[in-house]
Amino acid sequence: MSSVVEVSTMIDNWDYTEITDKIFHVEFPNEYALGVTLCRMQEYYESPIFMGEFFSFEDFLDAYAHKDGKILYFSELAGYNLPSHILHPFREGKFDPLSKSNDSLICSRKKQIPSTLSAQHKTKSPTY
Repeated sequence: MSSVVEVSTMIDNWDYTEITDKIFHVEFPNEYALGVTLCRMQEYYESPIFMGEFFSFEDFLDAYAHKDGKILYFSELAGYNLPSHILHPFREGKFDPLSKSNDSLICSRKKQIPSTLSAQHKTKSPTY
């Protein structure tokens, strides 16, 4: 029996809960799934490198890779809080191509536009 977990299964296994009117919390199974799904949104929102810029996932990886090739970004952030206006360029196709995890998160909730999106992985308790 293989112990390899399909990455797309790991990323798509998230829970989406409405906390209050237009405030949603997304819980991911682990920090990798959380980071891979939301890193470009977070960086577009408030990064000194990418704020307000349209960039690819590869651009993100290049910017955050250490000289030894390691990327620690996914283990450095415990959660994200994003206002809804950050999601608009992703919905409008300005970040094409979207990753499978971005597409899954954004497309599954197109009819419900949050004013705030809060996200954490399961090993952290949500705080509001």
